[in-house]
Amino acid sequence: MSQRFALCLILLGLAGFAGAADEPSASVQDFEGTYLPGKYPGDAPGEVTLSTAWKSDGKQSLRIDPGLNSVVEQFKPVDWSAHNTLRLHLKYEGKEPAQMGFEIVDAIGRENYWNRHLNSFALKPGEQVIDIDYAGGIYRGEPTSKFRGPAKMPVDVTKIQRIGFTNNGTAALHIDRMEVVKVKRLETPGGFAFDFGGPKSTVMSNFIGIVPTTRYAEDRGYGLNGDGWTLNTEMTWPTNLLGDGLAFPDGGFRVDLPGGDYVGMIAFEKGGYWGPNEGCAYDHAAVKINGAVVTQHDFSQSAIHFMFQDVELTNIDQYADKIVWPANSVSRFTFKAAKGANVVTTEVRNSTLQKLRVAGLIVAPATAEGKAFIDAHEQLQRKAINETFGPVDKGRRDGRTAPAKPLVVETLAPGIEIFPRDWPTTAGSLPGDLHAVGGQTVCVHLGVYAQKAGTVTVAAAPLKAGATAVGEAKASYGRYLPDRHQTGSTWLAINHYRPEPTFTVGPDLSRSLIVEFIIPADAKGGKATSSITLSGVGAPITIPVSVQIVPVKLEPLPIPVGLFCNSMLIPPEAMDDATWWRLQESTLREQGAAGLTALTGGSGLEYTLANGKLSGDRAVRFIKLAQTFGPILGVTNYGGFHPGPAGDDAANQAFAAALKALEDSEKLPPHYVNSYDEPATDEAIAGVSGPLKSAFGAGLRTTGWTSAHWDSAGWVEMIKATYAPAANGHERDWFERVKAFGRHPWIYNNGSTRYDTGLHLWRQIKLGCEGRLDWIGFNTQGFAFHNLDGREPAMSHFAMHSTFGMLSTPGWLSRREGLLDCRLRLSLEKVAKADDPVLALWTLDGYQKDSAHWTDAALQEARVKTLKRLDELTKGK
Repeated sequence: MSQRFALCLILLGLAGFAGAADEPSASVQDFEGTYLPGKYPGDAPGEVTLSTAWKSDGKQSLRIDPGLNSVVEQFKPVDWSAHNTLRLHLKYEGKEPAQMGFEIVDAIGRENYWNRHLNSFALKPGEQVIDIDYAGGIYRGEPTSKFRGPAKMPVDVTKIQRIGFTNNGTAALHIDRMEVVKVKRLETPGGFAFDFGGPKSTVMSNFIGIVPTTRYAEDRGYGLNGDGWTLNTEMTWPTNLLGDGLAFPDGGFRVDLPGGDYVGMIAFEKGGYWGPNEGCAYDHAAVKINGAVVTQHDFSQSAIHFMFQDVELTNIDQYADKIVWPANSVSRFTFKAAKGANVVTTEVRNSTLQKLRVAGLIVAPATAEGKAFIDAHEQLQRKAINETFGPVDKGRRDGRTAPAKPLVVETLAPGIEIFPRDWPTTAGSLPGDLHAVGGQTVCVHLGVYAQKAGTVTVAAAPLKAGATAVGEAKASYGRYLPDRHQTGSTWLAINHYRPEPTFTVGPDLSRSLIVEFIIPADAKGGKATSSITLSGVGAPITIPVSVQIVPVKLEPLPIPVGLFCNSMLIPPEAMDDATWWRLQESTLREQGAAGLTALTGGSGLEYTLANGKLSGDRAVRFIKLAQTFGPILGVTNYGGFHPGPAGDDAANQAFAAALKALEDSEKLPPHYVNSYDEPATDEAIAGVSGPLKSAFGAGLRTTGWTSAHWDSAGWVEMIKATYAPAANGHERDWFERVKAFGRHPWIYNNGSTRYDTGLHLWRQIKLGCEGRLDWIGFNTQGFAFHNLDGREPAMSHFAMHSTFGMLSTPGWLSRREGLLDCRLRLSLEKVAKADDPVLALWTLDGYQKDSAHWTDAALQEARVKTLKRLDELTKGK
C-alpha cells in the first residue's frame, strides 16, 4: 500500500472511545531546569522567556510575546515511533482568537524551506491542547503546496531537529508540556472507517487509508475491485477526510462483513482543489451495496457554481451544517449486510465533468455500540472542521457603544467592512451633501445596527431634480458567509451584496446596506434629491440624500486597466445560452461603468487555431459586448482568449499572423500574450526565456508577471524579450528603466483599496505605466460561495448569481471608488491650468510610501474639492 500522510489537526478525546488514562505518553520538552529559549527576530520588541505565570505541569512554561517566533531545538530522548501524536499544551492570553504559525524540521528540512512541515493553528482565548497526528507521516511544505521541495518523503519524526512556533496574535502565548502520546483508535467489532484519496493524500485519524491501487485482498478483507481514480492534488481541509476522495472503479469497493443489520455514513468530495474544472457536474448519484440502493442524492450541472448562492450564515457555528455537510453530501443509511463480500458501487447519472469521488465510508453493526461508533466518527469530523478552521469573532465593540435606539444607522465609506457583531462608531449619522458627475455610480453606504432581532425593509426613492427623474435607486445588503486564511481560523464576512430590500437584523447581526444611484452620462447640472427609509424595527428612519451633479464628461482611463479573470468561471454548458450571455452582460456593464479598459476572460472564451486561422465566436462577441459599455484598450489571456507562446519559431510566427488577422478583421483591441508567472530562480527564468524570445521575435505582444530583480542578468534578458513586462514589487524607476529597453512597463497586483486604485494608479500613469491588471475578478476554487474548500479563499471582486447576475463585494466597492477618483483627476487635468491649486492636492511625491496618510476621509475631501473645481471651470460651457 502506498505511503499516505497524516494531517496536523487539533483533536479532542471522544468520550467512550479514547481517554487520557488509555494514552501512554512521554515528555519531549517541559521547559523546566536549564532550558534556554530563543527569540526571533532578535531585535524585535517583546520577549521570549520562561514564565511561572502559567504552566501545564512543573513550575514554568515558554512565553512568546506577540509577533515573535521561538524555536525549540532541545529534546528529551523519546521513542517517537512508539507513539502516534505530538501533543502541545498552550494558553493564549488574548481576548479574541488568533493564529499560531508552526513548523517541524528534520535533518532534510534544514536544507530547504519547502522541505519543512509548515502549518498554522487557531489560538482560542485561554487553555487548549493541540494534537498533531503523525501516525502516517507528516507532509513537507505548506498546506497548499505539499511536497513542493526536492524531498518527497514525509518528515522523519525520529530525526526531529527543530519545532518552531510563531505568535501571530496580540497577546502572550504560553507553551508547555510538549509530549508524544499513543492515542487510542475508535474501534467497534465489525466496524470499519475508510478514508479514500490519492497516493500522497493525508489520512484522517482513526481511518483506514484507501488509495487508487488498494486492491481487495482476502487477508485484510477490504479493497477496490479495480483501480480507482483521484485528482492530482489533495486538500487537508475542511477535514482530512472530506478534503479529497476517490472515484470507485466499475467493480466498486469490497468490504467483508459478518452479515446482519448495519448502519453506515458516507461522504463525497465534489469541489476539487483548483478551479471549477476539477468539480463534479451530474444530475443524480446513488450508492449501492450488493446492488441495492442504500442512499442517493440529486445534484445538477451547475451546482458547483450556484448551490450556495442563496445560503447565508449569521452565526459562525452554522458552517458545518449549512456549508460543509451539503457540499460533501454527507448522509447516513442502513443496509442488510451479507456474510462475506459487500460490494459498494456508485451510480452517477449524466456526469459531464470530473468523476464523483467518495471521501469517506463508515460502516458498523446496527447495535448500540455500532451506532455509537458512527456517532463518534461524526463528532470527530465536526470537531476537526471546528479546529481546522477555528471560529473567530471579528465583531468590533471595544471603544464603541451598543445601539442606543431600536435601530441605529450610520454613514460609512463604500467598501468599509462590517462584521455581524459590530457596534456603531457613532450614535447615527447622515450622508451629507454628495457630489457626482455624469456616468458615475453614487453609492450611499449605511451601517445598520439593532437592539433586538427583527426584519428591516428599505424603500429608496428615485433620484430627482425637481420633478425630473435622474436615476433609479437600487438597494442591496451584505450577506455573510465564512472566510478564512489558508488554514487556522474562519470568520463571518460579507461575501457579496444581494439586491433585495429586506433583511434580518439583531443585537449580534449588524448589517451593511448600500443604495446606488447611476447618474446618466448626459445628466444636467444641479441638485438632485432622494430619500432612503428603513422600517420594521422601531420607528421608521428616513435618510435624506442630496447630490450636486456636475455636468462634465468623465475621462476614460488612458491605458488598459482590468482584473485577472474578469469574466465568470462558469462554462456555457452549465446553462442555456441566453442565461449565460445575460450573466456576462451584467458583469461587463458594471466593469465598463467603473472605467475598466482591459479584458482577461474566463470560461468559454477561448480562441482556436486551425489551418492558420484563429477563431472564437464567443470570445469575439464578449469583446464587442464589452466595447458597448466603454473603451477596451487591451486583451490578455488570463482566464480566456488565446494560449501562451506556441513554442518554436514557426509556430509562433503562424500564431502571430493569425492573431493579427483576427484583430484586423474584427477590429479588436491589441492582444497581449501571457508568457510567464513570477519565475523566481535562474532555472525558472531560463525555462521561460526560450519560448519567450521566440514569441517576441515573431511579433507577439508578450507580457508576464514578475517583480523587479535588476541584479539578475537572466531576469534582465527576460524583460528585454517581453513587450510589456508587468511588475508587482518594484521601485519608482521601474517605468523609466523598462522604457529604456524600448519596452512597455505594466504593473500588476498593486492593491484593491480606494488609494491603491485611485491616487496610486494615477501616479503610475503619470510615471509611464502603460497597463495594469489586479487580482481578481472571479475566483472559484471548489464550490462558489464556499470559502472552506478549494486551494484558497476566493478574494474576488464579484460573485455570480443565476438570477441576479453579477454581485458586488466590499473589495469591488473600494476599487470602484478609487477608479472614480483617478478619472475625476484626469477630467480636471483636461480643463484646469497646470498651476491650479486643486491639482496640487495630488503629486507624485510619496509614491508607494504615503498610503497611511490617504485615508478614505482624506481621499473624499480631495474628491469633493476636485468636483467643485470642475463645476467652477465648466459652468456655462
